[in-house]
Amino acid sequence: MRYNTVFVVFLLLGCLSKLVARETPVLLFVSKADQPDSLGFNLVEQLPALIEPWIREGKVTLWDGPKKNFAITPEALARVERSSGTLIRDLPQLFIYEYWNLDQKKGRLRTLGYFLSSRTTSGEEVSFGYVDHAPLDSLFRASLLKLNANGDCKLDFGTVLLNKYYLYTILQFGNKQVKDVVDALRLRESVRQFVTGKTGAPEHTCKRITWMVEDSMTVRDEPTAAAARLLGSIQQYLNENREVYFNLGGDALSDFTVEKPLRLSAIEVEEEWHRNGEIIESRLKAVRFWVDGKPLRSTSLEDLARMELVVGFRQFLDLLNEKEFYFRILQLNDETIAPDRSSGLKKALQTWEWNRLSEFVP
Repeated sequence: MRYNTVFVVFLLLGCLSKLVARETPVLLFVSKADQPDSLGFNLVEQLPALIEPWIREGKVTLWDGPKKNFAITPEALARVERSSGTLIRDLPQLFIYEYWNLDQKKGRLRTLGYFLSSRTTSGEEVSFGYVDHAPLDSLFRASLLKLNANGDCKLDFGTVLLNKYYLYTILQFGNKQVKDVVDALRLRESVRQFVTGKTGAPEHTCKRITWMVEDSMTVRDEPTAAAARLLGSIQQYLNENREVYFNLGGDALSDFTVEKPLRLSAIEVEEEWHRNGEIIESRLKAVRFWVDGKPLRSTSLEDLARMELVVGFRQFLDLLNEKEFYFRILQLNDETIAPDRSSGLKKALQTWEWNRLSEFVP
């Protein structure tokens, strides 16, 4: 891969380091293809798509390069995309410009900006331009990444960028190109220790999980029989307490003057699972009842507690927490789970490393 254009521009930034005490300009290269699945996301895949609307709407300036000689208009950007057959939101790589001070007590890492580039199908370089980090900082802090099953519950772009929570290559440190592998590893280890001491990297101890109990299951064992009893009890409760059904949005599904029996199709549950060693704690976020194949309004933990649902002399909320019935995982973080992967993932969540679930259940 040719980095000559990026290097020439960045050499000029090296001269500026003399004006900033103990800070060294650093150029990082981040490849979309190199990002490990165990992170739970791909930064190169998501960051350009996040900032693209801000570029097109003029909320952040797209410059010709880090020297910022002239701005690239949205119209000019569109022409580059058309002529090259590539899109700024779909890049194979990122160049990140930073200043590093790795003093463990007073140091800091400071991001300057991002150079966005791609390649045509014939391998020709396409330079879209450079954007400063500062005007995007609030966007990064307020925006969550889309996480696959390996991800850690919730991560915003700001946390990921601050913690260097992605795989990168150091192309240049100061005015020197980093070609020696030992030097590159030493610098990355210094950054890792610095980040750990200052902020701490995200831990894989939390998952967002949506699961469902359905009435279409065939009763074949005690877990599926328990699921059937659970659905039957809630169905009876809703039929006997029509006002609850209508308050949950049933008035949009049924005519309140018609006394047709309600059929509970499914119970959908949103939770966060937190792992502490071998112990997993589930924290209920919302429950949605499906009646006659249609969803009612999402119900909060507080609303459910007021309903005082009882199933076979047991509190409904206690049963949801214990999960001694069959259920199917619908979504793990932001990843939709196919039915044939659900059982394997339930086992993996109990026995496997949470950043490698996709290895256990491909």
